[in-house]
Amino acid sequence: MSTLEAENGARAVVARVWKRWFQPTHRILLGTVGAYYVAISTSAAFGLGLSSLFGAPKANMLIWTIMVGFFVYCGAAIWAFAELHAWRLWVAFAAIITLSTFIVSALGGDPTFGYGAH
Repeated sequence: MSTLEAENGARAVVARVWKRWFQPTHRILLGTVGAYYVAISTSAAFGLGLSSLFGAPKANMLIWTIMVGFFVYCGAAIWAFAELHAWRLWVAFAAIITLSTFIVSALGGDPTFGYGAH
C-alpha cells in the first residue's frame, strides 16, 4: 500500500466519523440553541414593532410576543432537522438574528435582550 492510498484511507475514516457523530450533534445544536435565539430575537422585534406602531398596552404585546416566539421556535426547530444543507441554516439563522437585533435596537429596545450590560 502506497502512502497516497493510506492517506486517502485515513481521510475516508475521518469523513465517516464526521458524518456519524458531528452531523447529528450539529443538527441538535441548531435545532435547540439556534432556534431559541431565532425565536427570542424575532419575538422581541415583533413585540417592540407592534407596540411602537399601534401603541397597544404592554400586557397585550407580551401575550402576542410569547405566542409568536412559540411558533417561530417550533418552525425553526423543524426546519433545522428538515434542511438538507446545514450551511443554509447557519446563514439564515445568522441573518434573521442580525436583522431582528437591528430592529430591536432601532426601536429603542435592549439589543442584548436583557443578557448584556446595561
